[in-house]
Amino acid sequence: MATFALLSWPVFALIIFANRAIVPAILTATVVPYLFLPEAFSIEFQGVPDLNKTVVISLGLLIGLAFFGNRARTAAELPSLKTESSMFGFALFTLLGTIAIGTVLTVLNNREWLVFGQSVLPALRPWDVVGRLFDLTLFFVPFILARKYLAMPNSHRSLLKVFVFYAMGYSLLMLIEIRFSPQLHNWTYGYFQHSFLQHIRDGYRPIVFLKHGIWVGFFIFMALIGAVGLLQAERNSKWLWAGGWIFVILMISKNLGAFAIGLICLAAAFGLTRKMQIWFVVAIAVVTLTYPLLRHAQLIPTDQIMTGVASVSDDRAGSLGFRLYHEDQLLKRALQKPLTGWGS
Repeated sequence: MATFALLSWPVFALIIFANRAIVPAILTATVVPYLFLPEAFSIEFQGVPDLNKTVVISLGLLIGLAFFGNRARTAAELPSLKTESSMFGFALFTLLGTIAIGTVLTVLNNREWLVFGQSVLPALRPWDVVGRLFDLTLFFVPFILARKYLAMPNSHRSLLKVFVFYAMGYSLLMLIEIRFSPQLHNWTYGYFQHSFLQHIRDGYRPIVFLKHGIWVGFFIFMALIGAVGLLQAERNSKWLWAGGWIFVILMISKNLGAFAIGLICLAAAFGLTRKMQIWFVVAIAVVTLTYPLLRHAQLIPTDQIMTGVASVSDDRAGSLGFRLYHEDQLLKRALQKPLTGWGS
């Protein structure tokens, strides 16, 4: 079933693009497979990168646009394409070029075999550069298409509506797993995509068809913020009801991290001015992008965070401590090759 789902998705993507305008088609053909295609599964082909959920989503978008990208059901539905300044184009080209060069250097600097007891990892080969660049290209496809087709306010609003709409539907699947245990992926595709023990939380934490329960929590969190944004933009009570329902689902989904961040972001959405909100988002982006460096420099107050989490739940504090310990191990490993990393 998992193999059939992955191989058949480009056909479904074509059907979506054939029957919808470009922007709704891109949104649907990105969010639907992300939410429902099998996780932790790939189809291996000799000499080319593995076919997994991420690759299939990008392929579906490219195939759909190749066949139907030049038309829409009505001319009015075609988006006004985003035009970039020459400076932005140069910066983007430089960034992508740096990533490509870094990929080549990563492969060239990982030519040794690694042995860990009975586990042996083969060296990277020069022709692995092609596969890794192909993987990166497909990974960036949704971002590039979003920049071209979705970088307008109306498209932003459409994106938020898609988040809210599918979160409402996903919430019903989450309720099934909260009541009966996370089994939907197993029932559909014949295997569980992660560790079942990590989804027992004085009850059950739903995982549905995503990589982990944390992924589910953050999708619902994004939908909650989307509902709040739509409520502020349109002043329509349906977004208030949708946001209230999604908030309840997030609260009972046993995702403490996503729920805590959701509360902080709700406070920012209702309590900060527009300019302050922009700086709040910038601060989140900067911390996210520099987090490994900040952890290495011991600028993240992990002890205070652990104390705060422990005051809520000893179990959650243990889980967080486990992750922080392994972050330290990963940082030590990464610093052995700080410029090129270890590749795959």
